[in-house]
Amino acid sequence: MPIKGTLTREDPITEQLVLALIRSKKVPGRLVPQYSLLTERPDGTAHLSSDIDFVLTMGDDEDVYLACECKRLNVPFKSGKKALVREYLDEGLARFLIGKYSPGLPYALMLGYVMDGNTVSARRALRRALTARTPALRLSSLSASSDDDPFASRHDRVDDCDIEVVHRLLAWP
Repeated sequence: MPIKGTLTREDPITEQLVLALIRSKKVPGRLVPQYSLLTERPDGTAHLSSDIDFVLTMGDDEDVYLACECKRLNVPFKSGKKALVREYLDEGLARFLIGKYSPGLPYALMLGYVMDGNTVSARRALRRALTARTPALRLSSLSASSDDDPFASRHDRVDDCDIEVVHRLLAWP
């Protein structure tokens, strides 16, 4: 259990972020929180396969969107801080790589909520983990990064459509 209250969990933070972005009226398009993916089974029936934390849609094409998956990093627990980089990669980034999220789309966004505010250490740990797991993550390139800027990783996705994922780390609180 995290040390702080409700706003230390991923979903409430994401809900507040999406609300703030909508209220700012500075984001082009429409933000949709907990975007449900409607997919087709092999027998032709439809089902809701999963929810993306939020998406940015532009225009009327429901199949074209920028998906954003959010994960916490550097989470303080009573037992000590946990980096949660593995969860970021395995339960976040991997969903884009296997085509569960954004199938056939070339871009995606990962947001890391850095719960201890130390984005520099979180970025370094995340980049080390990406590099160490290059074959498993099908990593083809990793952009240069300063301590405050987002960085991008490009992956050879299983559907043969490469995807570039921008990683943005936000200090919280």
